[in-house]
Amino acid sequence: MNKKSHWTPEQLTIIRESQRRIQREKIKTPEYQAKIKTYRHVNRTKIADSQKKKNLSLRQKVIEFFGAKCMNPKCLVPNGCSDIRCLQIDHIQMCGQKDRIPIPSLYIHILNNKITAKQEYQLLCANCNWIKRHEKNENKGCIKKSIKNRSIMEFYQMKVKN
Repeated sequence: MNKKSHWTPEQLTIIRESQRRIQREKIKTPEYQAKIKTYRHVNRTKIADSQKKKNLSLRQKVIEFFGAKCMNPKCLVPNGCSDIRCLQIDHIQMCGQKDRIPIPSLYIHILNNKITAKQEYQLLCANCNWIKRHEKNENKGCIKKSIKNRSIMEFYQMKVKN
């Protein structure tokens, strides 16, 4: 049964905005924050599983968008690697360090900007991606700041200079 709304579109907009404002105010209260924190603690595995499924679904969509195989014409696998476990998203112009985006956000960015994504990113198998990084010297300047042992970092810098 299809019921027609007795509200006008303008009235519906006002009602929705009012409901959103009430919800935003409710979220800010300490009681609600405590409730959310408790829920997240109790259901952390459920939330993690849900997030993992969402990320895998987004990854699958991005891989299908790029053709579901390695885009390198010189790929060592005949006809390009199509094993999704090996496929990686690569920045074409070596600018990956400038615009470091968390993986789920990167997938969403690619799917929302399909026209520019084909110009900025490509799908490579792990072998082709690492070969490209080595040949174009993309690893320079990628020393992790989290290295605690200073002597290892200095040793690595000496090797890069030579």
